[in-house]
Amino acid sequence: MNSDSPSRKSRLQQRQSESLSHPLGVDTQVIEFETPEEMIEYDAKQTELPSELTESIQHTIDKEPKPRSGWWRKWFP
Repeated sequence: MNSDSPSRKSRLQQRQSESLSHPLGVDTQVIEFETPEEMIEYDAKQTELPSELTESIQHTIDKEPKPRSGWWRKWFP
C-alpha cells in the first residue's frame, strides 16, 4: 500500500496552502533576548492580565499573614 494516498496528499496540500495564505504581517519585528528572564519580562509588559485574575491574586496576597517583627525591635526601635 502506498503511503501517499490521495486523501493524505490533499490534506498535505491543504495544510501547505493554509500556511502560505497566512504570511507574516508587515509590522512583525525580530527581538533577540540575552536571557530567558528578559524574554519573560518583555512578554509580561506586553500582556494584560484579566481583571478577575488580578483581583484574585491581590485577595490572596492580602490574606497572607504579616511577618512578625523581630524580638530585637522591642529594644532597638
